[in-house]
Amino acid sequence: MKIILPVLLFISSLFAELHTGMAFPNLHLVDQFGKVQHIQTKGNVKVILSFDKPSSLAVNTFLQRQKKDFLTHNHINYISNISQVPSFIRDWVALPKMKNLPFEILLIYDEHISKKLNYEEGKVTVFTLKNNIITTINFIAPEALNKILH
Repeated sequence: MKIILPVLLFISSLFAELHTGMAFPNLHLVDQFGKVQHIQTKGNVKVILSFDKPSSLAVNTFLQRQKKDFLTHNHINYISNISQVPSFIRDWVALPKMKNLPFEILLIYDEHISKKLNYEEGKVTVFTLKNNIITTINFIAPEALNKILH
């Protein structure tokens, strides 16, 4: 019993939603070219997450209008959840389109990872971090990205 309770608490924390004051999870994701990337978390950082096709398209459109180094210059990580996309569509349609974009997209393929991250249907999640600690979590309409990222 002494071992079971800590193990259960640890497992439940792995799948709990994130909250302000918590450390952002240490994620190693691949980009659209298949290269493993580490999320920048030192200093003041933002992490943008899109969970559905409309919000992903809106984020992509927004980022295409920015300068080439917008994400790097503003310390922003962009993550797109593609765990629900059928593999045929992902491999033959989505990834080739993403490879033509002038910015890096970190991709979530694993449904278990996506369940750990907060989202609201039709919204973009924006985490603000300070030295890997979540200071704010915003759920914004994709058309409001300009207000929160500038």
